[in-house]
Amino acid sequence: MTNNSKLIYLSAAVLLLGGSSCSILQGKGKGIKANPDDGVDVTIWEEKISSEPIPATPAVTDENRNDAASRSEQASAVTFNTKLAAALHGEWVIVAAGKTKIERDEDMPYINFDTADGRVYAFNGCNYLNGSFSTPSESSVEFRQMISTLRMCPDASFQYDINAAIREDEPIEVKMEKKGNETYLYFMRSGKSATPSAPALTMRRHNMESLSGQWQVKEVNGEKEGADEANIFFDIPELRVHGNTGCNYFNGSIRIDPNRRNSISFSQMGVTGRLCENSAFETAMLVALEQVSTYSLSGDNLELLDLSGRRLMTLHRDGTGK
Repeated sequence: MTNNSKLIYLSAAVLLLGGSSCSILQGKGKGIKANPDDGVDVTIWEEKISSEPIPATPAVTDENRNDAASRSEQASAVTFNTKLAAALHGEWVIVAAGKTKIERDEDMPYINFDTADGRVYAFNGCNYLNGSFSTPSESSVEFRQMISTLRMCPDASFQYDINAAIREDEPIEVKMEKKGNETYLYFMRSGKSATPSAPALTMRRHNMESLSGQWQVKEVNGEKEGADEANIFFDIPELRVHGNTGCNYFNGSIRIDPNRRNSISFSQMGVTGRLCENSAFETAMLVALEQVSTYSLSGDNLELLDLSGRRLMTLHRDGTGK
C-alpha cells in the first residue's frame, strides 16, 4: 500500500467514524486508537482490552461458500410473536437505565422498533446503534448483529447501562404497563447478583391512538359561532392531520415531543383558497392550530392547549366515523 493510498484509506475511515480522533469504545470509559496497518482486531468490553492478530483469509471453496451461506441464512432468520411485535413497533424514549433516571431537555436516548423490516434503531445518549431483532416469545425480545458509532461522551455515563441492556444474542424479558395516556416498556434482564424485579431499562411512549379519528369543533378561543361545520381528523399512526375550517380544507403533519407528556403540535399546514363568509372564525381556528402544544382528553371531549396550558380549542368525538 503506497503512502497516498494509506492517506486516502485513513481519511475515509475518519469520516466514516464521525471524527478526527475516534476510538473503538465498548467498555466503560476506555478506548484504543484503531490503525488499519497494524493488522490487529481490537476488542474492548467490560473494561478489558484484548487484541489478536487478524487471521489469514482462507481460500474460497464450494464447501466453505456453502457453509457461509448457511450461517448467513440462519443469522438472518427472524422469529416474531405477532402480538408482541405489534406492541413494540415504533419509538420508545428511554427514561431510566437501571436505577438512573434520565432527564434531558433534548437528545433523549431511544429505541425504535421497525416490525415491518425486523430492524431496530437506537440512540444511547451518545452513539447511534442499529441491528435486527426478533420476538421469540410473547414476553421476550432478542437483538442481533448490532453495530454502533464510536463517539466518546463523558457526560452520558448511562450509555454503558443501555448498551449492556441491549446486548445481542441474549433473550430479554419484557413487560408493558399503561399509565394514563402513556405506555411503559420494561427490559427485565438482570445479572445473578441483581434484584430480579429491577428493570434494566425503562422506556415510555405516548399512548395517543385514542385521538385517531374525526372530531367536531365546538369552540375556538371560547367562540362557538361558525364552529358547526368545522372538524379535524387525526391520523396518529401516520402522524397526519386534516379537516375543514367550515369553508376551506386543510392538512398537515403532527409532531409529538417524546420528552413532554400529552405533547402534540402541527406543522407544514396547507389550506385551500376558497373565500369564506365567516373568515374571522377560520382565521382564529388556523392560528389556534399553529399555537397548539399539548392536549387534555376526557372521554369523548378533547381540549387543545398552548404551551402555558391555555385552552385554544374544544372538540367532541364525531360519532359518524367519517
